[in-house]
Amino acid sequence: MFFIIIFLSINKKIYLLLIFSLLIITSYNIFQISPNSINRLQTISSTNSNVQPNYERILMWQSALNMFIEHPITGVGIGNYHKEYVSHYRSPLSKEDTWHPHNVLLSMLAQSGLIGTIGYLLLFIYLYYKSISNYIKDKNCIDLVYLSSLLAFSINGLTDCNFVGHNLKELTYMFYFITGMYLVCKKYIINKN
Repeated sequence: MFFIIIFLSINKKIYLLLIFSLLIITSYNIFQISPNSINRLQTISSTNSNVQPNYERILMWQSALNMFIEHPITGVGIGNYHKEYVSHYRSPLSKEDTWHPHNVLLSMLAQSGLIGTIGYLLLFIYLYYKSISNYIKDKNCIDLVYLSSLLAFSINGLTDCNFVGHNLKELTYMFYFITGMYLVCKKYIINKN
């Protein structure tokens, strides 16, 4: 959807097609240089227990989903994922002792239930709506940059958890700093003095 919005809004579509082609060629060449990248790409969709990172992630997601099913309204409590995971929800097939489910949405559902997750989703729906509608209306580079940041943060949230420690909070701080700057630039936040 993101690339469709960009493609339809840029007047010089031939340049966009050229840049997109260069991105694909560069990505292909990078993967050809690195055998580890090729191996990871080939196993990324594997759910076989021999591919432990993928299999472990599926087990964590199942545990988080089970937490939500058993505590749908309020979840198990913010910061209680690890304690509940270790004491009640850890799969016997799991080899890792994880502190979060490696998925922001599942983490929100497990820890704060529907109450917290609905607020989180409404925030992101609003941010997507405003940045896309502003970009379509104004064709402004700031909207495009913010939309790119929002999309990158959302994609990262599908396989990692941005709200926990272990050197992951900095990404969240940076994203919300960028969000604040965007809201100030678009005059959604105004200093009345």
